[in-house]
Amino acid sequence: FSILGVLAQPEVIIHNAEIYSLRTAAYEPPEEAMAISFGRILELGSSEFLLRKYPTFASFNALGQTIVPGFIDSHAHPPELEYNRVRLWGAKSVEECVEIIREFIVENQISPGSWVQGRGWDHLAFPGQRWPTKEDLDVMFPAHFIAMTRFDAHVRWVNSAALAQATIPDNPPFGGFIMRDENGEPTGIFVDNAAGIIPAPPLSLSELKTAYRDVVKRLQTVGLTTLVIAALSPDRDAILIKELIDEDDFDMRVYGMLPAMVPNIDLAMLERFCTGPNPEPQIHDYGDGRLTIRSVKGILDGEIGSFGALMLQNYIPPFELSPGNRGLLRLPYDQYVNVSRAWAECGYQVNTHAIGDHAIRLVLDSYQSMILANPELQSLRHRIEHADVVNAADISRFAQLGVIPSLQPYHFPYKLRYCQDVIGPEASANAFLARTFYDQNVPVAFGSDLPYLDESPLLGIHAAVSRQHEDGTPLGGYNPSERITVWEAVRGYTWSAAFAAHEELKIGSLETGKKADFVVLDRNIIEFGDILPELILETSVTATFMDGKLVYLAK
Repeated sequence: FSILGVLAQPEVIIHNAEIYSLRTAAYEPPEEAMAISFGRILELGSSEFLLRKYPTFASFNALGQTIVPGFIDSHAHPPELEYNRVRLWGAKSVEECVEIIREFIVENQISPGSWVQGRGWDHLAFPGQRWPTKEDLDVMFPAHFIAMTRFDAHVRWVNSAALAQATIPDNPPFGGFIMRDENGEPTGIFVDNAAGIIPAPPLSLSELKTAYRDVVKRLQTVGLTTLVIAALSPDRDAILIKELIDEDDFDMRVYGMLPAMVPNIDLAMLERFCTGPNPEPQIHDYGDGRLTIRSVKGILDGEIGSFGALMLQNYIPPFELSPGNRGLLRLPYDQYVNVSRAWAECGYQVNTHAIGDHAIRLVLDSYQSMILANPELQSLRHRIEHADVVNAADISRFAQLGVIPSLQPYHFPYKLRYCQDVIGPEASANAFLARTFYDQNVPVAFGSDLPYLDESPLLGIHAAVSRQHEDGTPLGGYNPSERITVWEAVRGYTWSAAFAAHEELKIGSLETGKKADFVVLDRNIIEFGDILPELILETSVTATFMDGKLVYLAK
C-alpha cells in the first residue's frame, strides 16, 4: 500500500483481493474487487467487471490480500482504566508487582503524598495463589497512596497510606467484600462494590481526552473500527468524544451504554434520560455515525477469578471469599428488575454483566418478565455481558428470549485454566460456550473487555477456533466441543457484533450501501485458519479503513 494518493481518493476500486462480505451465517466464497464511493460500498464483483464499469474511479491493486469487514469490539471500557497507569499484566509474583510500581514511580518522578494507580495483577498467577496485602506495598511505599486493580477490574489492592485516606465501614457495602485479617483489620483487598471505598482520583478531562486519542490510534492497528463502550459516562466520555468528533480527530465508531446500574442503581440518571418530565433524547449517529447511545449497563455480579461471580453452588475451598460463599449479588435484585424494565419501556437496550450461572439465571428471569409483560421489548435485543458460566437448564432461554450473549473469546483459555479448581468440573463443563450458542442460532457478539487482556480480534478469533493459549496448550483445547470455525468467529467480530448494537444495516458486512469499514489482512485466515489455527497468530493487519478512509497503514 504505497500509493497513498490513490487510497485517498473519494471513489476507488480495490481489486485483485480476496474480499469476504461476511453477510451470511454460512461460508461464501470471496469476491475479487470492491467499488467505494464517498465512504460507502457501491458494489462487489470481479476485478474485470468493476474496473470496466467504473472507468473514472481510482484503482488499487491489493496484491491478493484478504479483506474482511472492520472489526467491532462488543465490550470495551473507557481508557480511564489504563491511561498513565502502572501496568502489572504478566507479573508472576507480588515482588515483581512491587518492583514494577517502584520503577514507574522513579521514571515518572512521582513524589510522596501522590496517588499511584495501576492494573493488571492476578493473584492466581502468584506462588501459592495468595492474595496480596497492604504490607506487601507498605515496605517500599510508606508515603505514596498505592491503588492497584486486579486485571479483571473487580478487586483493588491498596497500601496503608491509601487506606488512611478512606473511611472504612464496619460492614462492606451491598455487593462488596472487604478482606480482613484475624484481628478484623482490612488486609488491603477490596472486592467489587467495596472497591469504591478507596477515593482514588479519576483522570482529568484533558488526560481523558488524550487517552481517547491514543487508544483509538492503537486500536486501529488491530483492525478495530467500532467500539461498544460499557459504562460510558454522559458527562465525561460522551462530551469528550463529541469534542473529538467535532475536531475531526476521532476515526472510530462508538456505541455507548449509559452506566445506569454501575456500580449501583442510579435513579437520577433514570429520571434524566427516561422517566423525567423532559428526558434527554438518545444519541443516534452523531458525527455521521461516530457516536450512538441507546443502551444501558448493569452489573449483577463479580468475576470468577476474584470469587465474586454469583454461582448456584459453592466455590471450591480455598477459592472463596468466605466459607460457603457463592459470590456477590451486586444490585438489589427486585430494584434491578423494576429499573431494567423502566429503561426498556423508554426504548433502551438493557445490557447486564452476569458471569456466574446464578447471576445469568436471574438476568434471564428479569428479561423474561419484562418481555412477557410487553412482548415488544424483545425487539430491543437485550444482552448478557460475558455470560461465562451458563447452567444447562438456561442455555435454550437465550434463543427463546432473543437475548444476545456478549462474549470475550480471548478470555476462554485464560480463565478455563483455573475454572475447574475454582468452581469445579460440573460448572466448568458449561463455561465459555460458543458452539452451543451457534448451534441454536443465537447471534454471539465478540469483544475484548479491554483493557482486561489483549484487545486484538485476531487473538480472540484464534482462541475461539482453537480453545488454546498462543503456545498451543492444552493439546486439543479447553472444552474442545465448543470450538467454532474461523468464519463464525470473524462473524462474531463483524455482523453479529453489529446486530447486537442495532447497527447491522450500516456496518458489520461488506454490502452495497453500507459504510466502507474494512480491514486488510496479510494472510487468508478464512480459508486456512481452521486447519492451521497458528496461522491466525501469524496474521497481521496491513491496513484499516473507516468510511473508505485509510486510518491505519502498517509500516
